[in-house]
Amino acid sequence: MSLFSFAFTSAAYFAAAGKWLGYFVELSPDVRLTVGAVKALLSGNTTAVQAMPARAVEITESLALANRTSDFLAEVQRSGQADPALVERAVASVGEAERDVARKIGTPPEWVNLVALQRWDRTLSQERDLRIQERRPEASKGQLATLRGHITRELLTELEHDLRATHRDDAQTAR
Repeated sequence: MSLFSFAFTSAAYFAAAGKWLGYFVELSPDVRLTVGAVKALLSGNTTAVQAMPARAVEITESLALANRTSDFLAEVQRSGQADPALVERAVASVGEAERDVARKIGTPPEWVNLVALQRWDRTLSQERDLRIQERRPEASKGQLATLRGHITRELLTELEHDLRATHRDDAQTAR
């Protein structure tokens, strides 16, 4: 339901807005808020806004991705390594392998992808899959899982120096 539709419908039926509080209002194609959330925002009551449950706001994955890309791009620009197209690729292609490696070394998975893209022009997952195909194109499921683990550890070893250098630069930039 659009904001206009909500206002028109409420006025047309002289309905109390309370009846509509659980309905969603589409603010844009990517963002929807419950009527209660819109009411809280328009009231200026900061306590009511802070008390809004997370389910009062719906954001599409495309907007969430755009926000993550924007935040990460700002972080990358502060470190002096800005290439917006590469940043967009790094954020959009974060997968399980990148998350696992990032968790092991204590860095965001987007950084893992960015450094991998700078080094190989492929994400960590893409490079891992390419190397698996080069070494064992006909591996069984068990062999494939083992090989995937070995290659991921090799790739981490190759990237670790670059990742540490990136974060060392960030620490120096912040000073």
